[in-house]
Amino acid sequence: MVIRGALVGGATFATVLAVSLAAASAAEATPSSSLYTRNCPQLSGRKWQVPNGSKTGTKYTMSLWGSAFSCSAAAKWVEKLINDPATSLIGIAVPLKNGPTGYKCSTTPDKEHYAYSGTCTKGPTVHPIAGFAWGGATA
Repeated sequence: MVIRGALVGGATFATVLAVSLAAASAAEATPSSSLYTRNCPQLSGRKWQVPNGSKTGTKYTMSLWGSAFSCSAAAKWVEKLINDPATSLIGIAVPLKNGPTGYKCSTTPDKEHYAYSGTCTKGPTVHPIAGFAWGGATA
């Protein structure tokens, strides 16, 4: 059933729904929640080049979710993982085997077949309970 423009106490149903969802999301965004994300400072590493060769760099962005990793702890893993060869067809995600114990790591290889962007997650793929992600910084 679709409700369009229905009023709930003077506000439209869509407005009430949006406010309710925002409040629920804010309540769940705690350090132990998979919704809690934070960006870390950029780090420098091996030179990367996107698969089509249009962009290159030596800086990486990094984000965390959950509270299992600090930025410095995740940075140590990213520094290791970006130097791992990732042989596959360019642009196809492949698993990485040298990540943290208990975490599923994967990457999309760069033009030189290294792990220039990827994730390490624990828990369901769609809603991991903890992990980190990295990628080549273009700015």
